[in-house]
Amino acid sequence: MPRLHTTLSTALLTALLPAATCAQFDCGTGVFYGLGSDGNVHTLIMSGGTIALGPIVNSQGTGLFGLAMADFGDGLTLYSAANPGEVKKLNGGTWQTVQTDTLYRINAGGRGDHVYYQVGRLFNPNPLFPNRIEHFDGTATTTVWDDQTVYQPVADVAVDGDGNAYFFTGPTAFDVTALNVMSPAGVVLSTIPVAFDGFNAFGSFLMDDKLYVGFGASSNNWPNQLLPITISGNSATLGTPIDLPVPVIGIGPNGPVYLSFTDLESCAAETIDLATGLQAMASPMPVQVITENGAILVASDQRPTWILVTDALGRRIHAEAHPDNRTRIPTAGWLDGLYIVVTEVAGQRFVERMVVR
Repeated sequence: MPRLHTTLSTALLTALLPAATCAQFDCGTGVFYGLGSDGNVHTLIMSGGTIALGPIVNSQGTGLFGLAMADFGDGLTLYSAANPGEVKKLNGGTWQTVQTDTLYRINAGGRGDHVYYQVGRLFNPNPLFPNRIEHFDGTATTTVWDDQTVYQPVADVAVDGDGNAYFFTGPTAFDVTALNVMSPAGVVLSTIPVAFDGFNAFGSFLMDDKLYVGFGASSNNWPNQLLPITISGNSATLGTPIDLPVPVIGIGPNGPVYLSFTDLESCAAETIDLATGLQAMASPMPVQVITENGAILVASDQRPTWILVTDALGRRIHAEAHPDNRTRIPTAGWLDGLYIVVTEVAGQRFVERMVVR
């Protein structure tokens, strides 16, 4: 059955959905936001298996890439990027540049005091568009994931209440084979098998008890639809897609111009239980990690496969393959601060946070 489109001019759409003078966000159940092709940030409301447009919260999004929501202590607001090299923050209804460099950023996701920027590898190697995910702490970005051996078929990253990033990888630019959950320090906590065609997948976010992925008009399976994914244990189950609103916003030389979205985001509470979603955290911890006498001590009943220590920015500090059951890692010369200790035992990864002083 052909899809029906509502015809609304840009002027009428803007009049019906007035832009707010400052960011006023609804974080209630079923509410999310989309960066539109018309340069507006739209509210979208999911209810009863349908999605409707709500108010426009900002009308200055032309030329921006990615949409994230975060609060670094100064109130919940939007973050985005302008290419090349500008990290953007919505401040009082105006987009301000808060960091400059030379990197390209395409999509974004955020929650709490965490923002991630994502750019995906294209068909051929291109130094401007490598596989890269950056973490933004409100002041500066740090690359926390970089892998040129795989692709990111879904052009976005979702973020949970603990600041962990959810992103998809696969062997080609369109074939999704895994959902990865990564800590803010860049430690991959879980890799969950899942398979679908990621062609024209442009946005993802967590809301209520599901992960959602948005698809554009060119998708082979879900054109202009939002796909819910339920995460349970080490599995991810695809749900029934929901139509996204696609009103006509103008008339071009080839006919009607429809509203589309380039990124999606939500600040609604998410209830994905990491204790069941991450196998390593669901099991009793067979690994003990403590600090004593100028060292980190890692002890386990079984001999670990490897131990990795990173700082809070995800930089590798120590790596050791096939260590003993009781391993002492000297911390002399390390800077005071938080360190992440990841130990793999019998195919499971165990993560501990340690403070070195």
